[in-house]
Amino acid sequence: MVGFRVFGFRRFVLLFVGVFVFSFCVSLVVSHTMVYVFGVRRVLGGVISKDCVLVVGEGSRSVFTAWTPAFYADILSSVFNTSVYPITFTPTVVNGNSIVVRGIDERGLENYLDAIIENSNKIDVDDLWVLVGVEAAEKFHLKVGDFVVVPSPLNDNIFVLIVRGIYSFGDFRDYELVVPLWIGRKLNGMGEDMASAVVIEQVSLEEVNDALKPRNLTIDYGFPFDGWLLVECNGRPIASSKVIAGNGSVEFRLPRGVYEIVYQAANVTYGLGRIDLASDLRVEFFEEVGLIEVKIKVDLDSSIYLISSNGTKFEGIRINEYIVFKVPPGGYVLEVDGNEYKIYVFRSVSIDLSFISSEGFEVIFEVLSFDGNPVEDFGFTIESDGFLVYSGWSESSQFYARLPAGEYDLTVFKPPSLYVKTSFRIERSKKIVVKLPNVVSNPERIGGPVLKTVVRALGSEEASELAFRRFVGLTGAVIVATAIFLASLLLIAAVMVEKQAFTSVSYAIDVFLSLRASYILLFEIFGFPSLLVSIFACICGSSFAILLTSLFEYVFYPSFLGYVIPLGVSYLFVFPAVYTLLAWLIGFVYPLRRRYAE
Repeated sequence: MVGFRVFGFRRFVLLFVGVFVFSFCVSLVVSHTMVYVFGVRRVLGGVISKDCVLVVGEGSRSVFTAWTPAFYADILSSVFNTSVYPITFTPTVVNGNSIVVRGIDERGLENYLDAIIENSNKIDVDDLWVLVGVEAAEKFHLKVGDFVVVPSPLNDNIFVLIVRGIYSFGDFRDYELVVPLWIGRKLNGMGEDMASAVVIEQVSLEEVNDALKPRNLTIDYGFPFDGWLLVECNGRPIASSKVIAGNGSVEFRLPRGVYEIVYQAANVTYGLGRIDLASDLRVEFFEEVGLIEVKIKVDLDSSIYLISSNGTKFEGIRINEYIVFKVPPGGYVLEVDGNEYKIYVFRSVSIDLSFISSEGFEVIFEVLSFDGNPVEDFGFTIESDGFLVYSGWSESSQFYARLPAGEYDLTVFKPPSLYVKTSFRIERSKKIVVKLPNVVSNPERIGGPVLKTVVRALGSEEASELAFRRFVGLTGAVIVATAIFLASLLLIAAVMVEKQAFTSVSYAIDVFLSLRASYILLFEIFGFPSLLVSIFACICGSSFAILLTSLFEYVFYPSFLGYVIPLGVSYLFVFPAVYTLLAWLIGFVYPLRRRYAE
């Protein structure tokens, strides 16, 4: 009580105000800055779920700046029986605030539809829409039906998007905007063949890394004229050989996957076959390009000819129960014992006349280009159990066939596009739509036998570590230096407050020293009351900082690219308490000890 009387009310108020202001500033400045720097790691690891793996281009500074070939989604989806899809990340500014815009395709959209808590109607990936995380919706005051202007930070693209839904995952994705993949690519300045990363769900990091290891694919070939060997996955060209002709071999180094091997010449493209590249593999393809084999199953005494459109009559040779013809691709009249059948052939086929029927269900086929436009002037064949059932040449995008119930294979050919083969089952009348892949104008520009683009797989922790190292090494270094500078200034100010409190009672300390008071007595009379006041002021200052932070979350909470970093209450108390104790020891206890020693 003696110490409190010596200090007096005015000195205690001055000490309280000084420590209060100091503690408040430490909570908002030092604590927030340190949490910001070390919280970036958590934020950057939260852009994907813990059970997902990201595949990004080697050399990328972070997932936000990575450019990754989108065909890795096709390759890895042929390996893993799980959800694999490309995504884009674009940090931008909306209504004056930073935010990350994520681009997703149909496969990625499925996850968000499960997390929708408010939506308007069906979402079409080709429309101009945006899904808003629940935290972003609160921050920007958005609701379903509102419009959002999203600009690109890299080019002049600006999109006006309608909010189609609000979702909640309970993680950092709730601070994002989600748009169709094609919009995400335009915002990021990417082409259709690129993405920020490829996401693989429910697969371990070790499995993905093993799948990405290159395997050797050796192809022995024999072709009569110049062309290229292409390796495709899901209709997308992955790699190409140099121009080849004659006999030889070429070696590709590719990740694990299921690939189509294609031979493309100047005017025509041949699908050679499919391979499963699980380990090093060697295959052979020797094609008599220009002539195809037509095998017709007939009775031994049957008279059979193939007559071309210009009237040329071809005779075949009998091999067991078949008559075998070697003819150029095209349309023919098949003449069997005086009966005529119109057929069109462009690959080696087998024909059993018993399979050809005029009965069954009416099926409409429509052929479109890769961009959805109707295709005209193409050939087609329909086979069942390996035998030709129906074939022809269509001058319009649609053709009709009457087929009995069963399973069939449809092959469409339009030079110089690829063969497109699809399987279907007929149980009733139906419409079947087939899309042709994009024509490869210059196969040598696709990429050599060894993929030059190197990628690596990252888990949630690895993704955050990659960006964190870059962040701390660049921007983070400036922020840390600023935090240290501010912390030093605040500590000096706090020490001066405590030193002023000591100076204000130094005359009383001298009186007690003249009475031979012990150091313990001096500490109890002067040091202990100043410590209690300092701690009380520290608690009040930190509490006021917590109150402001709670009331104005998006103003006082540290954030990075629009992601709000979790800020525990303990941080707002720990740093001010440590600084208050340190300032008290330096500014009050040390001078008291020194005055006693003198």
